[in-house]
Amino acid sequence: IAVVNQKGGVGKTTTSINLSAAIAQKGFKTLLVDLDPQANSTLSFLERHQVQHSVYEALVGERPITEVVVPTPLPHLFVAPSSIALAKLDSRLLGEMDAHFRLKDCIAPIHKDYEYILIDTPPTLGLLTVNALVAACKDRWWNQTLTRVNDSVVRLGVVQGEYHWHKHDDEDEFFFVVEG
Repeated sequence: IAVVNQKGGVGKTTTSINLSAAIAQKGFKTLLVDLDPQANSTLSFLERHQVQHSVYEALVGERPITEVVVPTPLPHLFVAPSSIALAKLDSRLLGEMDAHFRLKDCIAPIHKDYEYILIDTPPTLGLLTVNALVAACKDRWWNQTLTRVNDSVVRLGVVQGEYHWHKHDDEDEFFFVVEG
């Protein structure tokens, strides 16, 4: 489940934190992936000294995601922590053909270990957000569509398998429905 909005201050992190905690409290093994360089989701569950590695290291291939994920004090809840290093991911992966698939590929070996995976995203439509959407999607076919329209996307509504264009107040809107 990717929690996405291009604006800041709309509750992405609050939703990610509370939804992952609520799911874990119901007894479901849950992973919260913090893709926001501000790391507020991470710091809501972990102390800074508990974070030895970050999801950035997994995304750039420095270490497997299994070495990044940390259990939280809340039973059944695990976090793939963020760090400020994520802010440089776009420039680090510039020109990489698989840049949009990095998160999906990172979590592929462990996705069956968790009943729910939630992804908190930054307030942008950059590479981190695209990675979250790709990881939350079962298929890869739509990636070219999102990449082509990324510069002109006004609103991204994430809720499977199809995309919709329509005009709203003379602005193009692109909706892609994702099923987790």
